[in-house]
Amino acid sequence: MYNRHFIRNFTAIVLSFLITSCETGSSTRRMDRIVLKEDLKTNLPIDNTAKIGFMVPLSGPSKDVGNALLNSAMLAISENNNANISLEVIDSSSSAFDASAAVSQLKKERAEFILGPLFFAEAKEVAAFAKKESITVISFSNNSSLASSEALIMGITPQSVAKRIVDFATVHENIKEFYALLPDNKYGRIFETVIASNIDTIPGAGFSASFYNSDDSMRKSFTELTELMNNKSGEKALIFPEGGENLAKFSLFLKDLPSDSRSFKLFGSDNWDDDKALANINLDNAFYIKLRSNNYQNFSKRFQKAFGYKPPHIAIIAYDAVILASNLERQKLEFSLAEIVKHDRYQGEAMDFKFSNDGIVMYDLPLAKIEN
Repeated sequence: MYNRHFIRNFTAIVLSFLITSCETGSSTRRMDRIVLKEDLKTNLPIDNTAKIGFMVPLSGPSKDVGNALLNSAMLAISENNNANISLEVIDSSSSAFDASAAVSQLKKERAEFILGPLFFAEAKEVAAFAKKESITVISFSNNSSLASSEALIMGITPQSVAKRIVDFATVHENIKEFYALLPDNKYGRIFETVIASNIDTIPGAGFSASFYNSDDSMRKSFTELTELMNNKSGEKALIFPEGGENLAKFSLFLKDLPSDSRSFKLFGSDNWDDDKALANINLDNAFYIKLRSNNYQNFSKRFQKAFGYKPPHIAIIAYDAVILASNLERQKLEFSLAEIVKHDRYQGEAMDFKFSNDGIVMYDLPLAKIEN
């Protein structure tokens, strides 16, 4: 069981999505509409032929993210002006969603490619059924355990963020001593594993990690790490990947730290890339993963002009995924995992990327320095 939207004809300003809900012995239909700005009309393609399944949550608690992904995909189609692709859109969060039925229907529609779903559980089921039907899947998930012979993932993974931080610190800041203050959860353990494995490849490098699960344990772990760093000579890096409230609490520890005890360079993740964190003077001179680059801001402005609101950052992944599919179609290449993985580089709207042999996307993540 599933809900399906068909994006067929883009000749009008108003796009009508036909949603069919299939149940035993009955069916219901309703019309949803998304209004585009006038200036998008001229480039909207018609008579699309290559069919791409597009599975995102269009209902339920994640519908805002799902609709932003869908809008971004529509923007990519209109700007790329490829009349030979169409989206077969399925609501992956519908109570009637069934991965097997959805994939079977896409097979009947001759779809060669599926973009989505967003979340790991749905994506894992879809990938398993799609493999049986020889349909390639690129999920918007960032769960690396999904990547396999069955699917590629396009979400920014904590593995790629951690690796990029170590690479940057080593190459650009000549750092060989690494310390990390990490949450005691799966995210933190991933960071620990990736940092440790990358440190092992650097001659003479060292690494110490400390974990926290409360405010008190965060302060205690921070104190322990600073004492360790003060006893080491040379350039040192302290990595704190969390954002939000925990980053704000961590910044207060930095404020209380005597100036002669701050003998390290501070590194944050993509979770730091928000206005509140970047305005925090306690984080001055720290490095962080900057997702909101100039290229991303350009995309965001075009999106807002078309749909009337600012997109969440994840929306740009759908844009890049559709452009990737469109370019494969233009070059008459196979929509296969083997074909996609073998290319050294794809030009993304904000960041270039490629896929590892195990199906994980690797973005050229830029780092920037906080300067207030």
